[in-house]
Amino acid sequence: QFDRLTLTLLAIIPLLTAILAVSSSVLRALERPDWIMWANAASTAVTCVIGLPLVYWWGVDGALGSVLLSLVTTVVVVAHAGHRLALEDSASRVAPSVERVHS
Repeated sequence: QFDRLTLTLLAIIPLLTAILAVSSSVLRALERPDWIMWANAASTAVTCVIGLPLVYWWGVDGALGSVLLSLVTTVVVVAHAGHRLALEDSASRVAPSVERVHS
């Protein structure tokens, strides 16, 4: 009833959702919900620009592809923000000790 592509696309969705949940938790712990909002805004833009034509052209497979593109966009933005904020946080912790050594 379902072809291999449809099942593969369905199998990837929970994996990306799990990655997104962990990455979003990092941003919430760092008290940066603004990045989550920007990730969702980017995801919405990708869905509107690319996802809707996919649904029109490929039906159910296009809808699954649209969901995956939306999730990938959100994961990339959230992971990038978490990595960037973690680097900034670690740099701010290292900088004062470096200044004390040189004083």
